[in-house]
Amino acid sequence: MRLVFSLVLGFVLMCAIPVYGQGGVEVGEFASPFLPHDHWVHGAVRRLEIAGLAPKGFGGGKRPRTQREVALLFERAELLARSKAPELAGLAGAYRLRFMEEFGWAVDAVQFGVIPDRLQLVSGRIEVGYEEHRGRVATGVGYDPEDDWTGALPREDRRGQSNHLALALALPPYLALHLTPGHRASRWEFDEAHLVIGVGKWSFWGGRRILGFHQGMGGGIVLSDNQAFDGGGISLLEPISLPWLLEYLGPVRFDLFLTRIENGDRITDPWFGVARGTIEPHPRLELGFNRANIFGGKGNSPTTPRSVLQMILGIHAGEEGEYNNEVFSVDLRYTPPLGSVPLSVYLEWGMDDSAGGWWYVPARVVGLELAAVPGLPEVALGIERTSFAEGCCGNTIWYRNWALRGGWAAGGEPLGHPLAGHGVEWLVHGRADLFAARAQLGIELFRRERGEENLLAPEREGRSWGGRISLDGRLSQTIHLFARGYLDDGEEEWRERRGEVGLRVVF
Repeated sequence: MRLVFSLVLGFVLMCAIPVYGQGGVEVGEFASPFLPHDHWVHGAVRRLEIAGLAPKGFGGGKRPRTQREVALLFERAELLARSKAPELAGLAGAYRLRFMEEFGWAVDAVQFGVIPDRLQLVSGRIEVGYEEHRGRVATGVGYDPEDDWTGALPREDRRGQSNHLALALALPPYLALHLTPGHRASRWEFDEAHLVIGVGKWSFWGGRRILGFHQGMGGGIVLSDNQAFDGGGISLLEPISLPWLLEYLGPVRFDLFLTRIENGDRITDPWFGVARGTIEPHPRLELGFNRANIFGGKGNSPTTPRSVLQMILGIHAGEEGEYNNEVFSVDLRYTPPLGSVPLSVYLEWGMDDSAGGWWYVPARVVGLELAAVPGLPEVALGIERTSFAEGCCGNTIWYRNWALRGGWAAGGEPLGHPLAGHGVEWLVHGRADLFAARAQLGIELFRRERGEENLLAPEREGRSWGGRISLDGRLSQTIHLFARGYLDDGEEEWRERRGEVGLRVVF
């Protein structure tokens, strides 16, 4: 692990009031592990939230979720669907039953208050499979695409066995541990490993996790779940209501984490910090605020109270503004009142490092999502457009920085949207939860147009087509079959593809 640290949050949120349980049965607070970023649950709860079947302040976008809060959602959704959305009652019940098979302890704790009184293995899974990844490239280094840019850097192909073991342990009400060692390329490594300490409304965590915060299906402007980070942070275990007039902001959520990343050449090993907050001023409207900074590092200006304060206030820090590189975005999701049609629209709008970029060179993710097709509730559909403007008008190039020359990336992997900057992506996506959610199929099809200022240009510049497909099938209560595939096929005779297939045993 690279990072051991402690963080203290401001006193305003400490005065907050829990939202879950208001107007209903009180549910005890206890720590539980975060779910893996690619778990089937995230797609399921996204659908239920759009349909209005989630607790207040749950939030429909991509974010880390714990076993406890998902158990709370499924408990509520199944009951509420019977009266509010009867066409989804069967699907909500199927989700809950499948969740119980993997995380029965969390369901029992939420429903009956039965929690372990000693350290106990609460869930586990073993995955045995094969994976292949060809045509990989890393993001370039530099700034100016004409004379100061390496271009995308080739990476070795990868193929072979890919085996994983996931163990979740809990000692409620305060401690939980999640370990996911993986074996590939003839060596073991931790894909994820984190310790959670629950204190009242707060969750303090440290370790290795894959994180992302966004409304879009294809990714987020500030941070997508492309890679694992070694670090730590603070999350709210449940939404809160702020005191006095701030109560009108509705349920509030907050996440913050800090890590150190591999980035750049002249300045190396900088820090990376991310903060996300959400409010829900109306049951149909969710607003989110995302801010992240790459800062400091070897070869940079020294980290001082002054430079940190300037960074927090949005003032260029360092002798020449070289201390940090910032990306900021605002997102919203709105569910219009269309009766039994669970439709939502969402938008994320961002800027890179300068206020003028907000208007002159913005990035936008805008989408329309139908959580259940009328007459066919097992199926969800959506369409999304992502765009990053070309640099102009004295504003910086998206995802690049003249001082922190590794750009908005860690270890050659984009931190933000997989489009990787300058360009446009159209994405059509669908999901089908069939046979009482025993078979779950996800499909995404995209067309990309990457510009010359893209982090992967010129090797990935131009038009490409591709998509993703995933299948998760429950062969029995404990044995699942899974398969995933990805293709990005460029007009300029390049191709990236990856695939994975295997069996999963749940215990």
